[in-house]
Amino acid sequence: MPGYWKPFHVKVHECVLVTREDALTFSEELRKAFPRIRFVSDEYATKFFDVDAWHQAIDEAERNGRATPRRLDFTRDPTGAWPDYFPSLADVLETRFRVWIEPRNWRPRWRLRRRDDLLTLDNQPQLYFTFRRSNYSLPDPRRRDGLHGDPHLPTDNLESVPDLIDRKEPVLLEGHRMLGGWNKGDDVAKAFIHKVWRILDKMSTNRLVAVDRRTFMPIPPDGSAHPEPYVRASLDALVWARGPRHNYLAWGNHLYKPEMYFKWYRPSDEVDDDDAIAKPAKAARKRPVARSARPKATASRRVAGRRA
Repeated sequence: MPGYWKPFHVKVHECVLVTREDALTFSEELRKAFPRIRFVSDEYATKFFDVDAWHQAIDEAERNGRATPRRLDFTRDPTGAWPDYFPSLADVLETRFRVWIEPRNWRPRWRLRRRDDLLTLDNQPQLYFTFRRSNYSLPDPRRRDGLHGDPHLPTDNLESVPDLIDRKEPVLLEGHRMLGGWNKGDDVAKAFIHKVWRILDKMSTNRLVAVDRRTFMPIPPDGSAHPEPYVRASLDALVWARGPRHNYLAWGNHLYKPEMYFKWYRPSDEVDDDDAIAKPAKAARKRPVARSARPKATASRRVAGRRA
């Protein structure tokens, strides 16, 4: 159809590191800037599907050699129903959100796309972006081989900090993508996306220290921070990562620590041996004092030395 396709601009943060406290703060700032903002599940049409009946029908069709049933055959009529709204991005019942500005006098108009086997909103608000809250994970292989602890415990997509096998076990706060966009020439949507990104930028930073995934040592060795263009870490996530040594911020296979972390951290802080902790102090006592730092002899001290 002529004129159907329009150039689309995308703005993305590949990795947004937030805790639930950060997500709540972000929600409050968004609500101050946009009073009609709504937090919706990214899969907002799922509540109209009878998922259990659909899976049961799939199993029965596989046993009898029939065609796989379509999901829309197990969908109740959504006419007059609204998608579920959540109070904030920190809600415990959802982690994947679609955040939009609800127009005045807006009413949802649902559409059954039978060719694609989908149920969608035919009049979804145009000012929106997608957001997924961070989660905790445990990459320690001992959790899976059964040598320590319970190998059946979940290790991914955890909402709260899990119990550890020992204090050297790494715990990751994994960030996810935040995505928005606008059609070419749509200045209103463009201004909306840019304002949302500015709100997040004010409560986060991209200056982080990269950490080697195997040795857990900083890259480069001096522990200096560098800006990561696609990563944003918010305040409470940075506070969490500044805590125990095994707390790390993660994006895929990349690990990070907050800026200046390795400037004040010492490996001996987590060693139980008192002698190992005292070694730096003993070395400092044996170090010779520089000539410029020695106290200068006064005239009275010189006279006293001659008389003696």
